[in-house]
Amino acid sequence: AAVAESVTTRETITMNKDGSYSAKVINVTKENISEVWYDMLTALQRASFVAVDVEMSGLGGEEALRESQVDRRYAKIAEAACSRSIVSLGLSCFSARTGSDGSDSGSGSGS
Repeated sequence: AAVAESVTTRETITMNKDGSYSAKVINVTKENISEVWYDMLTALQRASFVAVDVEMSGLGGEEALRESQVDRRYAKIAEAACSRSIVSLGLSCFSARTGSDGSDSGSGSGS
């Protein structure tokens, strides 16, 4: 069981009235990276699990996405990824929550 940690406020994911979850998203740029760098490193060091999301400038031709065999599809997409640029990198840091008895409790997700 894991919860996301906010980079700047260290708040866990909150449950909305409709049962959905939300977490603060911080857009890190070259202008503000020095302000959030320490908190980012701290969140990464404390995390039980880190999810990485990479947005690229493309995935290549559509024939790669339509390939019926998974191993061939993966190979074609991996080949195309080598010629593309990373345009955005996302990090979500998750920390295990423990109950009063030391057992895992709760769950969460981030993006």
